[in-house]
This record gives sequence, structure tokens and C-alpha cells, in this order.
Amino acid sequence: MTPQNQDPQCFETPEHDPLFAALDHHRIAAENGHDWYLQVLGIHRSEREVWVQIAPVTDATAGAVLRLSPRATPAQAIAAVGRWSPSVAQASRVIDVMRVVTLPRARMVA
Repeated sequence: MTPQNQDPQCFETPEHDPLFAALDHHRIAAENGHDWYLQVLGIHRSEREVWVQIAPVTDATAGAVLRLSPRATPAQAIAAVGRWSPSVAQASRVIDVMRVVTLPRARMVA
């Protein structure tokens, strides 16, 4: 039997994930003055991005997804969530947090 979670980015339980621990049930001081508490519904990691499903603790259907750079901090995620409002219908429910943008390489002219 192989040991579980050989990948250092995998955690046996959500409580052991530092991002989960920092975000789940965190009070969000929203820019619109309507503070709320956040719940983490899921965290999904890849080499290039971390996706965090979030929602207010009062309504799991009014959620969004954070798309983070693997180097983004919980503080940066919290700041981005504070600019989003779960009470307002928005075109996008994806919140970008410190995403790395890859630009096409410029062609060199000889």
C-alpha cells in the first residue's frame, strides 16, 4: 500500500490546508458595508492554478470561485473576496487573485 498524499500540496483533511484554515468562516469586510462570513466548499489544485469554491455561510447557492496563482496568499484572496458581493447578481462568479499572465514572445527582427 502506498502512503497517501505524497504530493506536498495535498492535505489529508481540509483543516490541514493552510488556505482552507485561513478562509473558512472568515469575516469578510465588504466594500459595500455588508459584512458576511465565508465558507469554503472545495479547493482544487493544479500546477498553474488553485481554484477555491466559496459562498456565504448563509447561502451556499450564492457562491463564486476564486482562481488563484499558486503563490497567492490567503490575505490576497480575502482582499479580492471583499471587492465581490454575493448579494449582487454579477456577470462573472470567477474572482481572479494574483493570476500570472503569460504574454506571447515578441519576434526578433533581423
